[in-house]
Amino acid sequence: HEVIEEALKLTWPLARYADITINKVFEESMPLIKASREELLEIFAFIIINSFSVMVKEGTLTIKTGYLKGEDAIKIIISDTAKTDVEKRIMDLTPVRKLISGRNGSFDAKREAEGATCTVRIPSIWQNSSAL
Repeated sequence: HEVIEEALKLTWPLARYADITINKVFEESMPLIKASREELLEIFAFIIINSFSVMVKEGTLTIKTGYLKGEDAIKIIISDTAKTDVEKRIMDLTPVRKLISGRNGSFDAKREAEGATCTVRIPSIWQNSSAL
């Protein structure tokens, strides 16, 4: 969760003057994953910037993490309540999709009643990698 917290700190200047609420629902124990700290920071910062950049006056950003034991993978769900052109925003996330697929992970972004939800899945390992 350290990398997600770092991504939030790095991107906070984009949101500090807006009325944005950040909800974090982190699973307590998470395994290591097949990605470097720098790659993870780039992935999460990119998704968070994408959300903050369209929540100009107000909104909610929710980040949830979990371990998918059956898939031996971690799942991170980042959702927002931005009322903008979600399809264009999803297309803007193509670099994230490429980074994640390069780690044998998956990325899905979809429109919600209000805003968008991005789901990242990355295979876990127990050594030689960064903790989430």
